[in-house]
Amino acid sequence: MKKKVLVIILFCLFFKSFGQLKPQIGINIPSLSSPPLGRDFETRNGFSIGATYMMGNQFYMEPGLLYSTYGFEIYRTLDPEDFTIVDSRSLEIPFMVGGRFMPKENSFNVRAFTGPKMTWAFAEDIDSDLIIDERKTILWGWVVGYGIDYKMFFMEANYEFGLTDYFETSQILQRDSKKNMFSIKVGVNLFK
Repeated sequence: MKKKVLVIILFCLFFKSFGQLKPQIGINIPSLSSPPLGRDFETRNGFSIGATYMMGNQFYMEPGLLYSTYGFEIYRTLDPEDFTIVDSRSLEIPFMVGGRFMPKENSFNVRAFTGPKMTWAFAEDIDSDLIIDERKTILWGWVVGYGIDYKMFFMEANYEFGLTDYFETSQILQRDSKKNMFSIKVGVNLFK
């Protein structure tokens, strides 16, 4: 038992000395840069939960791991009754770099950040086989956002610009369509 307590204490000291662990939860609002040819879409909002680890003072790096959900209802433009619902569950791996506008020690701070994000859609619910083989599972995006810190609490808003096509290239779709997403997250800065 003493060894377990010692390991936990050393783990906490390690994290406190190098940065801040940031558990968080938020809402995802997805969109597509353009609908597939002959189709239109409606978004299905989702959520994200996970943590990031912020290292640095005025300028910082922030890798993370989050579980995320989002979806789309894609339907034929001429026949809205013929539709497909895609609900994705994914792991997001962001790597942000950013800067604070005030010294880190302030109880109130504003920061801006940007960086790449990889999304792995490991599971999805699809109610039609219309596009099941045409959906990509690894997506890359570029994130731009800002955050507000107050004492140990924070709120962030960011927008992800899709860098890879959401669908595989096919004769049916004939259009590049990227997944973009607006997210708002709240959480706590542990070890601040």
